[in-house]
Amino acid sequence: MSRLSTSQSHSSHLAPWIGLGLILIVGVLQIATFADLRIDDGYITYRIAENWLAGHGPVFNPGERIQGSTAPAHLVLSMGVSALVGHDSLPHAMAVIGCLAWLAQSILVYFLLHPALGRWGALAVAAMLAIGAAQSYFWLSLETNLVTALALATLLAAHRGRWTLAAACAAAAGTARPDAFLLTILLAIPCLLATRREVWKPGLAWSIIALPWPIFATLYYGSPLPNTATAKLADTDLASYLGVLARLPSDRLLPLFDAWALPATYLLALVGTAVLVHRDRRLWPLPAWILLHATAYAILRPPLRHTWHLYPWIAGVGILLTAAVAAFLTIGPRWRRVVAIVVFALLAHGWWRQTLDNATHYPRQTFVGARDQAYRDVVRFLDAHAEPDDILAAREIGALGFWSGLPIHDMIGLVSADRDFPWKKAGFRWLLVRGQMAQEVKKDPRLIRRYAIRREEFIAVLFERVDFSEADAAPAVTDQPSAATP
Repeated sequence: MSRLSTSQSHSSHLAPWIGLGLILIVGVLQIATFADLRIDDGYITYRIAENWLAGHGPVFNPGERIQGSTAPAHLVLSMGVSALVGHDSLPHAMAVIGCLAWLAQSILVYFLLHPALGRWGALAVAAMLAIGAAQSYFWLSLETNLVTALALATLLAAHRGRWTLAAACAAAAGTARPDAFLLTILLAIPCLLATRREVWKPGLAWSIIALPWPIFATLYYGSPLPNTATAKLADTDLASYLGVLARLPSDRLLPLFDAWALPATYLLALVGTAVLVHRDRRLWPLPAWILLHATAYAILRPPLRHTWHLYPWIAGVGILLTAAVAAFLTIGPRWRRVVAIVVFALLAHGWWRQTLDNATHYPRQTFVGARDQAYRDVVRFLDAHAEPDDILAAREIGALGFWSGLPIHDMIGLVSADRDFPWKKAGFRWLLVRGQMAQEVKKDPRLIRRYAIRREEFIAVLFERVDFSEADAAPAVTDQPSAATP
């Protein structure tokens, strides 16, 4: 055997171990950097899971049979994790699982695109996701990364003709969040054509995983549709939502391109789609799923601030965009490969800078850091002054409900039957508001301000019903938790 062939054989044996080592390093860095990031909606699932675990049923408030989670698989997973690590460690443990799902997306997309792009091209696309170009880290507390990982697993299994596994993954993805059932619709006919008389096998696998929850939900809540979905439906006008839908991928994926970001994003995504489908026709479900997902949300139009619903769209466009560049890393004339390497290096530099900036500043960012800290401060005040049966009304109820354990009235209607002020509810004592609403509420003679908190740019004010307290003074809004009014 020649020295060259011996060296190549040695390298081929080392490659898997090097790859495994890099995966472990990336995973550890992701967990160490972002596992403390919190999104308020994640706490809703955690509280429902712990109520179920305690024997109260899968509800946010014991005694109120309202389906408050759109992520049943994430709910069941939270139950298991809570049983293992306990209440206080549950949010961190679920964020770690979110990191692992983020890492899994990179691994799955590598194997999915390897036949079309080769080792280095597929690695470039995987690196795009691992670096955080799609800002996967913002949604670690939610089911978002898990759903996307299961969707990519479905596409990979279908690509390899393993239709029973694909059906199981598609059912798991849809159970993790119902919008992922779009994959079932997309792949149903290809599965039927490929399996023919054996179609019962993937059908059975899908049914075993996908059907139990809607059957249970119908029997327990009276409907398979979650209250959270109906509360969010068509919350935004079409023009505004389409604008956000178009801008989000370019804002996240091409942060250094400014005015050219929007056309460049979709031009490169189209080129990437053409390259992938031309080189491997079995990859057509990937761009089809990405487009179908965006179309579905253009119809549903949930609140604009709930951008985690659009993460598969952003990550998908990022995959296609990066594939357009990665396709030329190892083929064609030397000058073309050099250009592709330079372009990818510029893109990777922008993604890396963006991730480092968010890693440094997220504890002070309103919706992933400062808000959570402020609500924890409010809960400490309530722990000292509220009775166990006091009802707290608020518009953001996740962290407040999870950490306080108080009965909650949701003024947005995600986990409550109505959105009105709960004056007629026996036990309604506390009201937490922020922004302009605080200015309006303080004019109500039935309420008195008891506590105010400011964390960075986030300000929240806690009011108490007058007939519960004789307090007549209100503390000023401060940068740190203010003392309770005597």
